[in-house]
Amino acid sequence: MERLKEKIKNPYILYTILFLVIWSIITLPFLLRGNSLIGQADSFNESFPIFIYIGNYIKEFLKGSFIQFDFRLGLGDDVIQTLNWHGFGDIFQIISVVASKEYAEKMYEVVMTLKLYLCGMAFLIYSKTYLQNNYYRVAGALMYALSVYALVYGLSFWTFLNPMITLPFILYGIDSIVENPSKVSCSMIFALFIQALNGFYFLYMEIIISVFYFMVIVWNHKKNRDFSWNQIIKTMLAILKQGVLGCLMGAVLLVPAISRYLSSNRVISKENAYSFISLFKFDDWAYYLRGLASILVPDVYESMITIPAIVLLGGVVLICHGKGKIAKSLMILFTFLFCMPVMGKIMNGFSYWTDRWYFAVILFLVLGTMVAVEEGYRAEKKEVIVFEAIAIVSIGVHFLNSEKTIGLAIQTIIFLLVIAALPWIWNRTVQRDIIILCSIVIIMTMDGLLVFGPKILGGSGYSAGFKAKGEAYTEISNSVEKIEKKNWDFQRIDIYESSLAAALVMDYYGTTEYFSMLNANVSEFYREMYISPGVRSASFILKGLDRRYELEALLSTSQYMDFKTDENGELQAVIRETEDKLSLGFAYTQYMDRTEFDKLNAIEKLSAMSNYLVVEKPIEKSTGLSEVFADEAIDSKVNKEIPIELYEIEVEHNGRKIITNEESKIRVYLKNIDETKEYYVKLSDFCLLESGTQDIYVGNKNIQLRNKNEPYYIGPDEFWVHVSEFMKDKNGAYFDIRFNGNKSFTLGKIQVYVHTPDQNAILNRNNIVLNDLELGINTIQGKIAVDKNQALFLSIPYSKGWKAYVDGEKTEIERANIAFMALALEPGEHEVILKYKTPGLQAGLVISVVSVIIVILWIVLQRRKTKRS
Repeated sequence: MERLKEKIKNPYILYTILFLVIWSIITLPFLLRGNSLIGQADSFNESFPIFIYIGNYIKEFLKGSFIQFDFRLGLGDDVIQTLNWHGFGDIFQIISVVASKEYAEKMYEVVMTLKLYLCGMAFLIYSKTYLQNNYYRVAGALMYALSVYALVYGLSFWTFLNPMITLPFILYGIDSIVENPSKVSCSMIFALFIQALNGFYFLYMEIIISVFYFMVIVWNHKKNRDFSWNQIIKTMLAILKQGVLGCLMGAVLLVPAISRYLSSNRVISKENAYSFISLFKFDDWAYYLRGLASILVPDVYESMITIPAIVLLGGVVLICHGKGKIAKSLMILFTFLFCMPVMGKIMNGFSYWTDRWYFAVILFLVLGTMVAVEEGYRAEKKEVIVFEAIAIVSIGVHFLNSEKTIGLAIQTIIFLLVIAALPWIWNRTVQRDIIILCSIVIIMTMDGLLVFGPKILGGSGYSAGFKAKGEAYTEISNSVEKIEKKNWDFQRIDIYESSLAAALVMDYYGTTEYFSMLNANVSEFYREMYISPGVRSASFILKGLDRRYELEALLSTSQYMDFKTDENGELQAVIRETEDKLSLGFAYTQYMDRTEFDKLNAIEKLSAMSNYLVVEKPIEKSTGLSEVFADEAIDSKVNKEIPIELYEIEVEHNGRKIITNEESKIRVYLKNIDETKEYYVKLSDFCLLESGTQDIYVGNKNIQLRNKNEPYYIGPDEFWVHVSEFMKDKNGAYFDIRFNGNKSFTLGKIQVYVHTPDQNAILNRNNIVLNDLELGINTIQGKIAVDKNQALFLSIPYSKGWKAYVDGEKTEIERANIAFMALALEPGEHEVILKYKTPGLQAGLVISVVSVIIVILWIVLQRRKTKRS
């Protein structure tokens, strides 16, 4: 029994036991609902499919197949560059190798739990520098690992947990080097190495955080005259040297990730530079109001900045008392920085504001609280008044802004009781460490249940937004079970019924994508062609080709998803076969300059691309291709606006604004419907005037609108929707534009265009194609015969990673049809070979190998030196 008590006193064992107890309790809502830890949105569309894909990827790698390009990613993309943002390089993904498809969900949940657990273990190690009492270290670890940020962001985007694990090790290394500049900090080097493998996104955040951290330490030591300037410079150079080596060790994946980022649409543009600067004005008071309402009460759909109530009390006490200077300075500095929205932009690639770096603020708030506890600072009357005032105001604002329910009343009463009890608990002197630890266990259990629990009991109901156990893989499987794989050399399947990353799991080539680091050329293609739904709402969501005949054919689509209305008025997905499908490569004899192409509207572009290769720069005359101009290329008879009649139901007008409810619709009547033609509705100046997003049904399709102030808004507010199903009544054929909620919008002109697909042009494209096609690992080859100078178009997204060889000679690749590739061919029979290498991979590998060798030699020499001493 005594030995058991001693083991329990071990902080790592005690933390493990308490973590498992709390985790078992707070995940009861998942168990009772029968839900897994796979969320409905991002987890289902990103994390879970990637988990399965990477498991298979590693197995193939071990067999000798190093896949760098894969057609299963969107329309085809670089594996390392695209998925590095989402877990490619994450050491925890190795566990996916042992997860068969049947047990993938369970293993995914194991990895998620393991990551949360390791967040606390990292805090335990880091806190040794500041805390001596093991109970307080364990208490801090629980608050850090099970924070609302970790529970919500962690379960939604599991890569967000990686920096929560690595940051404490980096800071622990900085502390070690500050103490002894000649010491090699393995913890910092390998933490940076691990994070570098995960990509630069959180890595650069951690570097910025570390710079502020070092400045605070130096400032405190300098103030106490512990440091001279020579010592500061020596220490700084030692940290910089080891930090750079740690990052360079991961260059094999870091360099390709940076290469993709710099060519993606995430890079800051001139258009949002002003909004970036304007955040210094602190003019967005709603931002602060949301934060105030969420300080104590978890409101996972509004903010992730919730902290345990004891952290608020600890912060007030530490600030009011004088000592614990480093912890106090860190708490004040990072809280202040977080209150500046400009930091949210800096910490998101200098893009729109997010709170994704809040894990660092939590780390320092928790650390400061536990330092205040260990130092024995009492909560005097003035501190109690300040604490209770802030707490009551926060709870009050949350109460006023929430729907009044029994659950809200229960929630409010619980927090008022906690606020009243905390000062008494804080000031206890007998067995204070055990009482504080037990209190924190109760508080973290309460916060976790409020995050996951049902709304009727005062929770946020977050667990309701997760897939039922066994549902994720089954739903992905069911979405493609109707697909009949043809015996063709190459084909894409245009469906998005379930996960947008289903192709990664079910092994087919698709047209959808849901990844932040997608090829910018592909994103531009969807925008320029006004493909709805999806692309007009967010740049990282590509939802297929909208059943547009020419695009389906040009991109080798054999089957596509359409929608029809059932007897209950609900849209049901159906899989249809493409009438005409082209090869992966085919020839053009005429071209159109991009500037001419951009003069056309959405459906005119369909006609143009069927007949002419669209190029970014004029093709050399030696190719023999003839140029066509926009005004002579388009036949207005096959692309024309038709008259319509509009009937509004439950739609209220207020100037340019329209106000809708759940019954609102605009009925659009057309005359003389011809089933051989395609009909497109153009919605101009269509924008949501309220926060959030809103799905609008346009006939048998749907689009998603965003407010212009939303972070993912990309504009412009013009939609072209291919309506392929019409209803009929006594007034004629019609379709409805349905609004599903009490919202307000701007909506300009509604126009309908008829488009006659150019079937002959598509059939002509099939006369000269790339034959004997062979798709290898990172290689594509085929044969083609042309009787005159022509351009071979390849529906492969353009990338600098591709190299082309015609009859063994390297040939320049042109960017064509907005997002794809083309090669100039002379008359004759040709063998075409394409080879792909991830940009930056080779250079990164060399840097990694050299850095690893340097670090190993350095550590060995340092240990020998230590032994001699």
